[in-house]
Amino acid sequence: MSAINGIFERRGAVFSKAAFSASLDALNSYGNKASRHWLSSSVGLGYQNTTLWDTDRFENLPYFNPAARLAITVDARIDNHAELCDTLSVPSSERKNLPDSRLILLAWRKWELDCPRHLIGDYVFAVWDEKRQTLFCARDHIGARPFYYSLTPERFSFASDIKGVLAIPGVSNQLDEDFVTASLADKRFYRKDRTYFAEIRRLPPGHTLTVQAQTDRLEQYWFPENVKEVRFAKDADYAEAARDIYERAVADRLRTAEKVGVHLSGGLDSSSVTVLAARERRRQNLSAPVVLSWQPPPDPADGSKLASREHAQIKAVCEQENLVPLYCPMNAEDILSILKKDPTREPIHITLLSENTIQREASKRSVRLVLSGWGGDEGLSFDGRGYYAELLLRGRWWRLFRESRKFGSALRFIGKEALLLSFPDRNEALKKLSTRSLKAGTGAKSFIRAELHKQVKSHKIPCRQSSIRSTLTWLSTRGMLAERMESWAAHGALLKIQYAYPLSDRRLMEF
Repeated sequence: MSAINGIFERRGAVFSKAAFSASLDALNSYGNKASRHWLSSSVGLGYQNTTLWDTDRFENLPYFNPAARLAITVDARIDNHAELCDTLSVPSSERKNLPDSRLILLAWRKWELDCPRHLIGDYVFAVWDEKRQTLFCARDHIGARPFYYSLTPERFSFASDIKGVLAIPGVSNQLDEDFVTASLADKRFYRKDRTYFAEIRRLPPGHTLTVQAQTDRLEQYWFPENVKEVRFAKDADYAEAARDIYERAVADRLRTAEKVGVHLSGGLDSSSVTVLAARERRRQNLSAPVVLSWQPPPDPADGSKLASREHAQIKAVCEQENLVPLYCPMNAEDILSILKKDPTREPIHITLLSENTIQREASKRSVRLVLSGWGGDEGLSFDGRGYYAELLLRGRWWRLFRESRKFGSALRFIGKEALLLSFPDRNEALKKLSTRSLKAGTGAKSFIRAELHKQVKSHKIPCRQSSIRSTLTWLSTRGMLAERMESWAAHGALLKIQYAYPLSDRRLMEF
């Protein structure tokens, strides 16, 4: 993936080219072409260039429009290109060669602070408005592109990688002790806006940040809970509409002639991504995707039903689409290489223990883009949590009674649902109701000392899961997908590998 960075001297201090260069140099692993920059008296914007998408060859970033006095740096793949061109009245003769950066700049000129609401795709960008002395930054709805920043009264600095911010002289590397303690105490801990460093923040997914000399404003622009409900007459109509969006989401992420890989675990999400990606590549007369699986190779002596079932599903998908699976199980060497890394500077999600092997094998085969099924559980293949609570709260008791009988005693099941709804968070309630969890939660297996447990603050976003819609909203906005994506992006960049997530497509998630 490409990377961006920037510095804004908010109090009129002399712009330090050395500080800017140190930040840009820290991002060298992201580019496969030369780095570039644009500098003014108080602002510098940088770009580490990676050519991957079909419109990248038209990019010349950072870009400055002298007539409008606007500058932009961006790492993006904009998927609603045609629709935006129609809305923004871009002449037909200019559309084919119009890079995403110019399209975003046109959107900024029309909608200004609201422009991200109209952009579909994976992106981070920064627009410097010289007339208003304003730096506007935005991150895509789900956080597929990382964005870190440091904001003080004197200076605002940002980069696609946390190392790009830390490299700037004057940015403190003092640890955020509350964040460190919480992350050690809870393996599921994650904060959308915080990092291990007290002075460095994340721009949360679906948010913008507007910085001026005296003010700064962080705002959310994506609100999945406000998306209008879709209504069709038949179940088949929903399936057909979902498939149309899904196929387009995959196709939009395959606008490249570079070698492509796909994850395949045998599950619903990865299998569907693999099938659609293989068919789209055939349609484009391009090479078939490299099929990458975390699974070990099939072992005839393994009597595990789960393993044999997943291998059978992988085999079925590959035989259907004429693909060859590449099994890449984790190994001790790859695990140790991850454990030796500094997680404060290189974000490490637990899945990286497996994905590290995938990245190494993909790099050997010159794979530049990997499609993953992350996001399916939070969208298209969601399991329906909140359904029974919704029936209960809406007074649809007879239907709830009939459906809950499959769990044994219907009255006992309904009683438990009612009890869980009395808690602000269902997951925490289930732990409290489990004697086993209470015994295991004493702190004996924690990474931190028992006396520090009382100091750990809760950073979790609670969810009663009182309806399907509220649960989906919680899943898509709590930041867990972004955590994985940040980790894979940072480590994939070292091998010139970029990730794309069709099931996290905004159009599909909103549907």
